[in-house]
Amino acid sequence: PNAPFELKPSPGKGWGAFATRPIPLGALILREAPIFVISKHHTDITEADILAAVQQLPTHEKQQFRRLRYNGGNPFTRLTHACAENSFALPNPIGPAYHGLFVILSRLNHSCVPNSNIPDTDIEGGIISCFATRDIAVGEEITFCYNVDFACRTRREQIGRASCRERVWI
Repeated sequence: PNAPFELKPSPGKGWGAFATRPIPLGALILREAPIFVISKHHTDITEADILAAVQQLPTHEKQQFRRLRYNGGNPFTRLTHACAENSFALPNPIGPAYHGLFVILSRLNHSCVPNSNIPDTDIEGGIISCFATRDIAVGEEITFCYNVDFACRTRREQIGRASCRERVWI
């Protein structure tokens, strides 16, 4: 209820997060824990892994998971698609990588020149924090760069690198 944004359709991008009040540089925009975590590399996550994780969720979180959609608005046809589009790799310094599914954070869309950032130092215990990297005006869409190597680079600087749309956490 105190979030500085609302979720609504973003033309050509599915859903997005839009500022409902001015958000100053450095302000916390969102701090979210995953609704579930799977302790596997994303290429090893199976339908059975996701189904087992979803079955353990409380009813309201199961409902949140079922409301996830492809950007075009259609329900996901596979659980692995829902997980791939809504999960982020979480650092694990003492073991294998793991992925958490984030219902709200996954609504933030990509920009190569974003207005928010998720610092690695603010990913603790699976909780991800997102901060404004500049002042964000009311009504402006909140974005972050999926591929941190491209953040704030011009198109010319990006030539010869992987696609700007490539998501490094998945």
